[in-house]
Amino acid sequence: MQFKEILTDKGSHVVTIGGEVMVGAIVSTMKAHRIGSVVVLDGMGQVSGIVTETDIIHALSDHGTEALTLRAKELAKAPLVVSDPDTSVQDTVRLMTQRRLRHVVLMEDGILKGIVSMGDVVKSRLENAELENRVLRDVASARIMSAPIN
Repeated sequence: MQFKEILTDKGSHVVTIGGEVMVGAIVSTMKAHRIGSVVVLDGMGQVSGIVTETDIIHALSDHGTEALTLRAKELAKAPLVVSDPDTSVQDTVRLMTQRRLRHVVLMEDGILKGIVSMGDVVKSRLENAELENRVLRDVASARIMSAPIN
């Protein structure tokens, strides 16, 4: 399976913010979109990092309420773990697991193509397993129905 298959089901829309956006506004954006991360763009509109819920929790732990005045560019993880939409999900998930990451940004030729979370991967795998299970049941049922009666 490749990431582009997940994007086909999920969609390629990515919520982005500028580097000057403060943590309070980032939290509001995440809540409004029901997401766990936002991609940070620099002043030229290029991807410069990612801010996740975990980054915000760590900032609150380190800085207390002062964390709310931090800007996205101060929290953004860079360099990003980036993958191509044609990349095998299995290879990238292994890397995500090793680094304890929940999101991977998908880029192709320097252009943002999407973002996939570990939850998106799990959902896709479950749907594929359920489909495979139904097909196998149908095949088994057809064989039973067509078997000669002795």
